[in-house]
Amino acid sequence: MSHLIFTKNFHQQVRGKLQPGSKCIITYDPLRLIPLTTNYLHGDSAFPITAHVKFDSAEEPLDLLLYSEIGITNAPVIREDGLGSMLTATFTIPEDSKEFTVWFSLRDPAGALKYDSNYGQNFHYRFPREDIKVLKASITSDPKQPQAELEFQLQADAQINSVSIHFRQTNKQKITGTIDLNLEKAAKMNLWTSGIVKVPFGAVIAYEIAYHAGGKEFKLNNNGDYFIMPKQ
Repeated sequence: MSHLIFTKNFHQQVRGKLQPGSKCIITYDPLRLIPLTTNYLHGDSAFPITAHVKFDSAEEPLDLLLYSEIGITNAPVIREDGLGSMLTATFTIPEDSKEFTVWFSLRDPAGALKYDSNYGQNFHYRFPREDIKVLKASITSDPKQPQAELEFQLQADAQINSVSIHFRQTNKQKITGTIDLNLEKAAKMNLWTSGIVKVPFGAVIAYEIAYHAGGKEFKLNNNGDYFIMPKQ
């Protein structure tokens, strides 16, 4: 089960394991499309908001009417972070899908149609756990040396055309950096490597993987918590 969250402050979050064949929940703050000054009751069917989900494996989008699990209320909890009163819908990701896009529309009582679509680009999702396989993510230290060594080796889907590691040191100097990986060989699953990257001795390193496919950036980052590299 995965969870797409669209917050009032226009952030998008992914929780859980996004993968083909699994169920996915959308929660959406209606105040992204409906101003607070509007005479709107949370969950009011006079302000229908529809989520449109377009899979690469389907010609037509899936249209999902969002609803309020708490019914209609004139006292919603308003929060910026997605923990307030939200609208929701659930769908199943097809087994043969590699990516999908999402956008939202509102038909207000006056008949006007409004969109929340990332300025017409829509919100794009792939399946990082299907796209990327980490073969090696290591940090080695020698007490006799002032620096430790990071090294990464990944396999990636052939559609991916760039891979980077964003890392940060969580102790002492708290350095940050980006490592652009090199494509070593072309195959069904391409091999990407970092070579040796120097960091301070004793560094505790957290990292995420960023990659591009079809001109869009996607991330594998442990649901936003980053991955911690075990010291060797």
